[in-house]
Amino acid sequence: MIKPFFSIVIPTYQSASTINSCLTSVLDQSFTDFEIIVQDGQSTDGTCDLIRKFADSRLRLFSEKDCGVYDAMNRAIGRLSGQWVLFLGSDDRLYADDTLAMLHTFLASTPSADLVYGNVIMAGDSHWIKDGEIYMGETHLALLFQKNLCQQSILYNKQIFERGERYNLTYPVLADYDLNLRCFARYKITYTTQVIAVYSTGGLSSTTADEPFARDKWINIIRYYRYALLSASLAAHKQDFKRAAKHLLRNGTPQERMLALAVYLYFKFT
Repeated sequence: MIKPFFSIVIPTYQSASTINSCLTSVLDQSFTDFEIIVQDGQSTDGTCDLIRKFADSRLRLFSEKDCGVYDAMNRAIGRLSGQWVLFLGSDDRLYADDTLAMLHTFLASTPSADLVYGNVIMAGDSHWIKDGEIYMGETHLALLFQKNLCQQSILYNKQIFERGERYNLTYPVLADYDLNLRCFARYKITYTTQVIAVYSTGGLSSTTADEPFARDKWINIIRYYRYALLSASLAAHKQDFKRAAKHLLRNGTPQERMLALAVYLYFKFT
């Protein structure tokens, strides 16, 4: 069986009002070597009937009970076969008809990359960004620790998931942020200036807090990045690192306590 170059994963639940536009933006691509995996959470509003009407062999639909969007995405990861994986919200769409063609060209020129990210253009106003603006350009660790990339702007090499990476269901709203923090710590990252998707504001991560993620964020950053955090470029976050280090000094494993002590002392005197 010939495996596709791209796997486009679309989690859905009660998405009848938006799924046609989303799927059309993928199926109309000039580059055709892709599969679409729609992972539906047993919608009752006709979402699945609309999906089946496309009758395209590249489109696979799975509708089953799940525990939320990240559980749905984890399930889809176990079913995909493409080399590069893009997660697209059911109310989002690919930016242009040649988006995948341009990404294919870029990825062919960067064979060592594990994760490639670009940009999205916003559809609708939000308290943090305006309609039509582009989010967010090239990032660096100090900025990534402050705000997440948009999931719809990221392509993951399938090898990341073959190595066991998954969305942590402890974080119901920002498990994608947690995954991205892990990936930036562990894998080779490349940026493209390309706009990949049109992102609809007002989604779960735009409107809902994730208290477990907020509680664990800086503790996890210390665990993921370890001694790479001992950099003056991260001094703007010194108070966050010191608080998290104190927690690990009290509650961490012996190895984590040694790491936490180094982080605490570094940022205390930076």
